[in-house]
Amino acid sequence: MGLLGPISGYRLDVHLKKELIDIIENCLLPAKRASQVLGLKLKRFYRWRKDCTLFGVDGLVDEKPIAKVIPNKLLTEEEEAIYEYARLHPKQRHREIQFNLDRGGLATASFSSVYRRLKKKGLIKEHHLKISKHKKGRPTATYAHEIWLVDITFVPVGNGFWYLIAVIDLYSRYIEGSDLSATMTSKDVQKVIDFALLQYGFYEKEDKPKIHSDNGSQMKAKSFKAFLKDLGILNEYSRPHVPEDQAVLERFFRTIKQGEVYHQEYENHYQAKDGISEFINYYNHRRPHQGIGFITPYEKLTGQKERIFKERKTRAIVAQEMRKIMNRREINTDTSEEMTPVKNRNKKIFV
Repeated sequence: MGLLGPISGYRLDVHLKKELIDIIENCLLPAKRASQVLGLKLKRFYRWRKDCTLFGVDGLVDEKPIAKVIPNKLLTEEEEAIYEYARLHPKQRHREIQFNLDRGGLATASFSSVYRRLKKKGLIKEHHLKISKHKKGRPTATYAHEIWLVDITFVPVGNGFWYLIAVIDLYSRYIEGSDLSATMTSKDVQKVIDFALLQYGFYEKEDKPKIHSDNGSQMKAKSFKAFLKDLGILNEYSRPHVPEDQAVLERFFRTIKQGEVYHQEYENHYQAKDGISEFINYYNHRRPHQGIGFITPYEKLTGQKERIFKERKTRAIVAQEMRKIMNRREINTDTSEEMTPVKNRNKKIFV
């Protein structure tokens, strides 16, 4: 017969199949034992014999396989939309790209689908984030304006530094107030908090946000404590030597520096204020935030989360159904009607 090695798992020539059928049927051993000796699965032998009995030798011909249908595979136009958007917005990470594509109606795909395609095209950079060891004791909020975090960071301007003072809502990650100041005194911090309270009408309300800050001299100053006490605002401090208690605001500082400050060379504080103000507006209203379910801080602040999640789910279902229709239509167009699916087709042929 000219066979070397096991038969199982390989395609065989028609005449070789017929010869094996005759050998097993005419030998003195039971069909099961004879098949084992030849390295052939018994069910495969029975299938060959049945096909040969019904259709003759022609029934042993292996039919051509058809392409496997992947119903949820992204459509070509969806993939092109992902690539085009990523090239136009090289600073955005894959999660932000996915968010903006979905919201803009360009493509509805999962984060992982977008990531795989961008990585394949070399359009994404790896980011390695350190995991904090200090998770217990961090401040947590269950509703908007419950806790505001306050902190200060440096911003290079000209040949020196200015100081970005920011107030962020812990629940929504919304920047409630900010200012770029030449100094970082307790008075400067009070001014930012005062403006945020006034903007949201908290001077007319009994329930005011708690203020959470680090242990910096500005936050520990008697004048700062007196300012909050006069307003009836509770003040909380981070644990000593645990900067992670301010992690939400520290993450914002890193975001604005990586997304704006480090890409600029501000000649004066006017340029810096304009650039920072524009980025904060983008951060609050257009940039999806991973920590709050990839919606914007403004959407979380204003209670739109459930509606947006429901709309996302609906768009995902519609997109999946459309892909099923289009992908199956493509397979049916490219494949002959005579082809039928068979098992174990991508195998080698013995000759």
